[in-house]
Amino acid sequence: MSNSSSSCTKIQFEALLAQVSAALPEAQGIRASVVARLTKLWEDPKEASLAASLGQAADSISADDARRAIFFPDPSWAARYPELLRSPPANADAKHPQYSVQIEFTTMLYLVHVPYSAWPDFAEPFILAGILARLLR
Repeated sequence: MSNSSSSCTKIQFEALLAQVSAALPEAQGIRASVVARLTKLWEDPKEASLAASLGQAADSISADDARRAIFFPDPSWAARYPELLRSPPANADAKHPQYSVQIEFTTMLYLVHVPYSAWPDFAEPFILAGILARLLR
């Protein structure tokens, strides 16, 4: 699903992590906890779960594509966020891939994309993809 031939770099991730962590309080270990969680997600972006939640073959999304979708979504990935934020089916067990995808992408939505992304790069395609209609159901 990658729309770019460039890969996400560790340097880009570290800059994003510094930006996010600077906005978080150190109290009660919040900053350290978030930094640890995002670092773990960078190292293991769970590309198979992402592919499954989109109804694609497990090997159809590379780790780099998953990192781009999670941390640096372009407008085409931003437009997929409503789909990625949806709840798992009612009869799904706790290991359903949509659970982890929903948590990871919701976390990034609030920590990164809403506060730091430019309107045309994230919010506009996210809204035009139907997130407001989903929230009103």
